[in-house]
Amino acid sequence: MGRSFYFLIIVTIMLSCNGQKKMAANQDAPNEEKMILVDQNNYSGADSTETMVITNVKALKSFYSRINRTRKPGLPVPEIDFSKSTVVVLCSSDENYVGTEGLSVLNETDTEIVLGMEKTKKNETDTSPSSANGQVSPFFVYKMPLTEKKVSFEPIK
Repeated sequence: MGRSFYFLIIVTIMLSCNGQKKMAANQDAPNEEKMILVDQNNYSGADSTETMVITNVKALKSFYSRINRTRKPGLPVPEIDFSKSTVVVLCSSDENYVGTEGLSVLNETDTEIVLGMEKTKKNETDTSPSSANGQVSPFFVYKMPLTEKKVSFEPIK
């Protein structure tokens, strides 16, 4: 009787630990779909607001070479595995955006993903430390999982 009781306790502990691992794996799955901020800076050199979807290393290096023309030393190009990820770049010259983690999926259909970021109002005064540095044209580089869907950008108003 004593051995069967210990055996029952050990089996119960093993099953409960296994259930916790499965729950943790399920909770991590949605996080893989999120957009991850890879890089940001206060100066992109862009003349107008533009967004880019970058799907290869050559295009990413081209973007960083454009940014690094007036920088010494230049910003390093992030290491991205383009077999698993896509890069979305937002360069802003005439719009200011709230926060740095704000790019998110606004709408997703079978053929398109619409991304957006909350804008500040033109008449709001920004008292953040970044505005004291003379924020000219910030850029944000996000990494997201590779998709065959069309990626478009729409500001939140």
